[in-house]
Amino acid sequence: MFGDGFLRGCAFFSVVLLAVGGSAFATLTSYQGSYGSGMDDARTNWLADLGINQPDTTIDFETGFFQDEIVLDTVLDGGMTISSPAGYGYVTNDSSDMGGSSPIGTFALAIDEGDAYTFSFASPISYFAFYMMDNSTMSNGLQVNYSDGSNELVSIPYGGSSGLKGAFLAMAFDKDVDSLYIANVAGGDSEVGIDNLEFGVVPEPTSLVLLAIGGLVLRRSRK
Repeated sequence: MFGDGFLRGCAFFSVVLLAVGGSAFATLTSYQGSYGSGMDDARTNWLADLGINQPDTTIDFETGFFQDEIVLDTVLDGGMTISSPAGYGYVTNDSSDMGGSSPIGTFALAIDEGDAYTFSFASPISYFAFYMMDNSTMSNGLQVNYSDGSNELVSIPYGGSSGLKGAFLAMAFDKDVDSLYIANVAGGDSEVGIDNLEFGVVPEPTSLVLLAIGGLVLRRSRK
């Protein structure tokens, strides 16, 4: 489904997990290091291998959000809802709220390391990515819940303990995903930051062809 380019950039590791019967897989490629060109290049390569220019939806907690805003159990852009039994999760620009790690840009979402979090989608998705700051361990990983009722568990790598450290995680699926679940978030100093959530649906080959034809028609009409 993806070429060798999926492992370009500053890849930390890549894990492919096969579902029962081998008909479905989740691919998690993690990039780790200081925020800046390394992570930007990694994201560019990820999008190129998906065959898209930009994700359908990006939630960066910048425009439209404010300091200390609680965003749990609220329908966000793209029909995504973040929930937690403890109800802990707020937008912040204070690095002390994320164990000493800094957000990407101005704001990020601070979550508690002892809680569990579910990312639910109004419409199924086929790819998902986000940055995690100050993650020291994630023993239970991230569970991917498919629309057919099956699920898979993917590992989440070490994301630095303080300063400009983090991990960029990108996933792509060959069947629809309804939600993702992280249990027992661990940061080492009480809180972890999550930022720049990106998700959507990879266009079907037929759709891509129609888009290309539409582009040619527009060019000719302009001439």
